[in-house]
Amino acid sequence: MLNADTLGADRILSSVSSRTAQEIGRDVDGDVLKYLEEHCGEISITRAANDLGITLEQLAGALSRLQSKGMIQREQRGSESVRVKLLEV
Repeated sequence: MLNADTLGADRILSSVSSRTAQEIGRDVDGDVLKYLEEHCGEISITRAANDLGITLEQLAGALSRLQSKGMIQREQRGSESVRVKLLEV
């Protein structure tokens, strides 16, 4: 049975789990780059986010930042898969 205490706890847990990885001091871009290296540059977006413990939005942001820094070049392969070429920096 839901009550005010349960709903309050749910809101707190939701708030904590929605914090970005950067807020807790995690190097998301570095983690994504390492993941790309380990998977030879071809990844499933959903699986990568799950494996890394980040949201789809965080993964998309990291890929965009890495591309804008000239560290990767990406090619979308359907809605779920992406091929990434790691570039020399």
